[in-house]
Amino acid sequence: MVERKLTGAHYGLRDWVMQRATAVIMLIYTVALLVVLFALPKEYPAWQAFFSQAWVKYLPK
Repeated sequence: MVERKLTGAHYGLRDWVMQRATAVIMLIYTVALLVVLFALPKEYPAWQAFFSQAWVKYLPK
């Protein structure tokens, strides 16, 4: 017979809060990327200059 360990009810709440926090971070990242996408000119040198900045290189890591 399989025995289940008893756990507290707060584990579900913690998982839910972490999921919501991750969703907020993803939303901020997506909005920032869309703003940059529409704000930068369409030329290659502008995009190259943007992606060569240090904060952009380490943003998704």
